[in-house]
Amino acid sequence: MKIHIKKEETATITGHRPKFLPWGYNEDKQSCKNFKKEVAKIFNKLIDNKITTFLTGMAEGFDMIGTEILLELRKKSEIKIIAIVPCINQEIKWNSFQQRRYWHLLSQCDDVIILTRTYYNGCMNDRNKYMVNNSNI
Repeated sequence: MKIHIKKEETATITGHRPKFLPWGYNEDKQSCKNFKKEVAKIFNKLIDNKITTFLTGMAEGFDMIGTEILLELRKKSEIKIIAIVPCINQEIKWNSFQQRRYWHLLSQCDDVIILTRTYYNGCMNDRNKYMVNNSNI
């Protein structure tokens, strides 16, 4: 389903990859659990301030963590989650757990926009520019 993006009601989420997060890939660490609670509070404030659509870059790390939090919040709030995928097979080099997680999250999004069929140097930056150009926050 194609969703019309209303820029003034849209926020972008993207951030660090696991190697740059204090807990790495171990999201069972208390520091990650605390972080997720704080992110949920921020997302709730955005929702309270009329943000109805979230664009996610769907990369490993913060993007997928944030998407999982949004999916939980969507159970209580009428928000839309749109995956902005830089290229087909973005996940091809990830481990099998992360690939399954990625595909599960994609299947739960309200819409998926794939920007290009093949990887090229700079496609991740182009994804980020697309998200920023189509969001208010």
